Amino acid sequence: HPHPNCQELSKSVALDILKIVESYKPFQRRIEYYKYYVEQLIKSIIPETSLVGKNVFNSNHYKEMVDFYINKPLKLESKPINEVYKDYFDFNDEIKKLNKTDENLKPFPNYCLYPEEIIVSYIFRKTYPFISIGAEKRIYEENLGYMEFSAIALLINSYYCKNNRLPSSIEELEKWSGTKLPINRFENKPFVIDLKSKATLTFKMLVKPNQYKSDSFYFNKNNK
Repeated sequence: HPHPNCQELSKSVALDILKIVESYKPFQRRIEYYKYYVEQLIKSIIPETSLVGKNVFNSNHYKEMVDFYINKPLKLESKPINEVYKDYFDFNDEIKKLNKTDENLKPFPNYCLYPEEIIVSYIFRKTYPFISIGAEKRIYEENLGYMEFSAIALLINSYYCKNNRLPSSIEELEKWSGTKLPINRFENKPFVIDLKSKATLTFKMLVKPNQYKSDSFYFNKNNK
C-alpha cells in the first residue's frame, strides 16, 4: 500500500532535485577552480612584485594558455553534450600532443629569453586535472541526467497517487506539476512517457560518441 503522503512526498522531493540540478554546474566549477589553482601556483613561483610577475598575467603566452585550457572547454560546456561529445575527446588528444611536444621544447626557442613562459606552460600542462576530459564530462552529465530522470519518475509516481492513473505525456505532467521539466541532456530532446511499454520512462545516455546505453523506470501500480 502506498504511503498516505506519497503524492506530496514524491512531488516535493522531485522538485527539490530539479532545483539542485538546475543550479549545479560541476564541470564548469572544476574548470574555474583549476584556473584559480594555476594562478595561485604561478604567483607562488613568480613573485608578483617582480618585473616578470607584473607582466606574466598580461602576457600573450598566458592569454593563449587560458584560452586553450580554460575558455575552450567552457565554450563546449555551453553546448548540448550530444553535439560536442566528440570534441571533448579531440580536445583531450590535443592536450596529450602538447604535453609530448612540450617535453622536447623544440617549438619554444623563446624560452631561453623568456623563462616565465616555460614556467607558465609547465604549470598549465602538468597540473591539468583531467585524465580524460571527455570521459569525465560524460560522468558529470550522466550523474545529473540520472537525477533529472529520477525526479521525473517521482513526479509520475506522485501523479498516479493523486489521479489513480499515469500521465499520458510529459506535457501533461508539466501542466499538473506546474514545472518545466528538463530534457534528456544526451539526446537534447524531451523525455517520453510510454504507456504502451513496460518501461514507462527511459533514459538514454552516451557511452562513447554515437554509442548509447539505456536505463528505464518501470511503474508498478501495486508497489509504487
